[in-house]
Amino acid sequence: MRHWLIANTRAGNGSRGEGFWKPRLERAGITSLQVRDLAEDDWETALSADDIVLVAGGDGSVNRAARACHACGAILGVLPSGTANDFARNLGLPEDPDALCELVARAPSARVDVGWLDDQLFLNVVHVGLGTLPATQASPRLKRWLGRFSYAAVLPQLRRLGLLRGFQARLETDNEIIEERWLSLAIASGAFFGGGSKVPGACAWDAT
Repeated sequence: MRHWLIANTRAGNGSRGEGFWKPRLERAGITSLQVRDLAEDDWETALSADDIVLVAGGDGSVNRAARACHACGAILGVLPSGTANDFARNLGLPEDPDALCELVARAPSARVDVGWLDDQLFLNVVHVGLGTLPATQASPRLKRWLGRFSYAAVLPQLRRLGLLRGFQARLETDNEIIEERWLSLAIASGAFFGGGSKVPGACAWDAT
């Protein structure tokens, strides 16, 4: 079993990369780390079953690593370092980084829900419509300044661009069919998504 530290240097405000997490993990007892940047390609093919992959990034970084872990049977660990960090919030991880690293060193594990869309695994949430735009339109500079509040900051701009007219869509579930005009549709696998939105009563491991 190997521990990997996969850091996204562009996540969040850039302050929680390898230099932030590696010494804390070493103090917690994880002294042999395979360190890679998320942008590198070789680490995904080098993973083995039962490796522990610690991702220092936001929800997008964690989502990419989850696909690689699922493909080979590795274990995913989350070191929240991005803008929203909704998946980490869904897991109930400690906010204190030293406490989190001590938890990682004890290596408890749990199975959580994932989703599939067009043969692509996703964690936490997939959006159609308006919900996709704040994440794509908020600049890295704005994310560094405002964190998860950067998503709300771009909504007035989207309104000026006339993007609030919505779209027509048909939803089919086991119990009903709904055809309406929508601003946004989201499928969430946990309680928290979108930098602050919450699904009451949901959790990341309640699928049947």
